[in-house]
Amino acid sequence: LACPHLFLAEALAQLAGITLAWLAVDDPEAGALGYFAEIPEMRFGAAPADGDIVDLDVRQELAFGPLARFEVRARCGDDEVLSGSVTIAVDPGAHHE
Repeated sequence: LACPHLFLAEALAQLAGITLAWLAVDDPEAGALGYFAEIPEMRFGAAPADGDIVDLDVRQELAFGPLARFEVRARCGDDEVLSGSVTIAVDPGAHHE
């Protein structure tokens, strides 16, 4: 991977957006869209090697109106590759067809 930290930060933001969209609606089948808003903080560790399995974890820390802050983390075994927080906005009225 040329920029593993960049790809992992994007993957974590996408996962947080999906999680928030799912949490934002009473009926997950109705759909919602999560939008990336900001990365207020990010720490980078060792880069994963080709073929490594990377575990991604997102946990909602705070919700304020249509925005939510998530704690995010990527790990390879016992090594922390990336950790920090992302802010996601949600549009619960958006439908996927």
